[in-house]
Amino acid sequence: MPDWLPNLIVTIIIILAGALAWLIKVAWPVARKLSHFVDDVVGEPDRPGVPGRPGLMVRVAHIEHEVKTNHGSSLKDAVKRVEEKQSKQGEQLDVQSDKIAELHERYTQPKDHKTPTE
Repeated sequence: MPDWLPNLIVTIIIILAGALAWLIKVAWPVARKLSHFVDDVVGEPDRPGVPGRPGLMVRVAHIEHEVKTNHGSSLKDAVKRVEEKQSKQGEQLDVQSDKIAELHERYTQPKDHKTPTE
């Protein structure tokens, strides 16, 4: 066996170990992100001390429930109630503004002062 062969084998092993370390360094964040994505889509069960998370489809169904009317308990129904109440209050405010404007005109118009005739 030639003298340089063991050195070549050691060099190849070091290069392969370095390449593997670099690959793990680069691939690990990507693999971790992929794992988090899969956990978000599928969901996670409860663990001791950590509450579970529902999967993506369960969360989307909950959102859909909130943005459709269902006769009172959804977010969309609450927004409609607020809009109706605000509209009524706006109408009442317009009426009050008109009354105030009438009173302002009545009390700020200059009065005709007649001078007594001599």
